[in-house]
Amino acid sequence: MDSWETFGRFIAGLYQGPAAAPPALTEEIRALTATAADRKEQIRRIYRYVQERMRYVSVQLGIGGWQPFPSAYVYDNHFGDCKALSNFVKVALGIAGIQAIPAIISNGDQSRAIDPTFAHDPGFNHVVIYVPEEDYWLECTSNLYPPNYLGSSNAGRTVLLATEKGGELKTTPALGPEDNWQEWTQAVTLNPEGNSTVQVRAQLAGEPHETYRLAAHLLPGKELDKWMQDELKLPLLALDSLQIEPNRDLPQATLRFNAQLSRLGSRSGPRWFLPLFPLNAVSEVPAKQEDRKQPFSNPLGFVSTNRITYQIPPGYRPESLPKTDSLQSRFGSYQLEVRQGNAEIQILRRLERSPSGGSPEDYHAFAAFMREVAKKDQAKIVLLKE
Repeated sequence: MDSWETFGRFIAGLYQGPAAAPPALTEEIRALTATAADRKEQIRRIYRYVQERMRYVSVQLGIGGWQPFPSAYVYDNHFGDCKALSNFVKVALGIAGIQAIPAIISNGDQSRAIDPTFAHDPGFNHVVIYVPEEDYWLECTSNLYPPNYLGSSNAGRTVLLATEKGGELKTTPALGPEDNWQEWTQAVTLNPEGNSTVQVRAQLAGEPHETYRLAAHLLPGKELDKWMQDELKLPLLALDSLQIEPNRDLPQATLRFNAQLSRLGSRSGPRWFLPLFPLNAVSEVPAKQEDRKQPFSNPLGFVSTNRITYQIPPGYRPESLPKTDSLQSRFGSYQLEVRQGNAEIQILRRLERSPSGGSPEDYHAFAAFMREVAKKDQAKIVLLKE
């Protein structure tokens, strides 16, 4: 291929238009969208129609794995790979008079650089759909994601839009701190004899919510409880009232549960050492790499907020508390606020990590920032028995 334009035109020629739709599909889509209030509602209805009826199965056939199966094949068999499902969505949207463009992309943990001046295959391994009329993106292999959410493994990637007029490079929406966030609220009731309890509520958005959305969909009740227990890494006696509620229309989920613990923290004589945050504390940090030669990249920013209240049991008083503190860096910010009230301790922590990247020297600065964050998150509360 001598240009991205030519490359995109070749790819576009492998996909179908609405004329290729099976008659039954045409009737279903027209009935489905007839009462929709606007274009976005039409797109949402068609997307959910596909999510509810079709499944992803990887089938690498055709012209070097580039050519999708026809829409009639997907309609009859209720499955397809990313190309086939994207082609099916393109055809279904076309029936409603909505232009949909296949976008080939490099999906995965690491994004791949694309030279806009030189047409090549940088490792394209996936296809999504772009709807220019509403600036909408659709991940057609997911039965779970809400409309206009591609997932963290497709965020901020350069894609090739394949149109009959030729190819065009475009970037998918990035996920910044305003998109990736989690807010944890924890209420801890301490029992000196053991069996302390923790009430937890969390709101999660963007990448942090994806695992919980998937778990809620795939795991039945007891298996979901077991998975949650493994995730928590706490000495649990019981896990009660677990609820994971994905938002149907937004890339968000709500998590709620109550936990009964066999122990919390450690003791030495009259002193009780408690973790600042039993849950959602930063513990893993970037490795020290003194001889690092390569640049680094953290394309996904996020915000993580912790609110925790410790109820102090009778006969104990705080002997040592972390001090209110803050950190500022070009890689992000950290604020910690600690308050002591009547028989309780309240802690608020907000960590924002900015999308970043840079040279090996920049990596050392980033790693130092995250080590300092982890050090503050791993601080201890000390209660003294009176």
